[in-house]
Amino acid sequence: MPNWAVESVSVPGQVWDPKKTRVQVVVAGFNTPAATRTVSLLVNGKTLATQIVAVPANGRATAEFPSLDVPYGFTRCEVRIEFGGRISGGRHEPLRRRTYRSPARIIRV
Repeated sequence: MPNWAVESVSVPGQVWDPKKTRVQVVVAGFNTPAATRTVSLLVNGKTLATQIVAVPANGRATAEFPSLDVPYGFTRCEVRIEFGGRISGGRHEPLRRRTYRSPARIIRV
């Protein structure tokens, strides 16, 4: 029986600069033919970005999201694999990240 999984997610636990934060996702297929899969990055339940990856038979593929633009504070992030336009049930990886930004510098004259 073919099985698809989000094998791993590489992302920092704290985000200081959302534009420089990368998210790497490894999608694995077990007992599967070669296929393309859509990987979605969700932030607070809304799709932020998608990547289409070609997964070899019984293999792995990496999707990379070059930025993680999230609001201040704690944010719920999630990675999902989509099958033919529908999001898979149970094939997702929930993440929680906290965003920090440098305080504004104030110069008094």
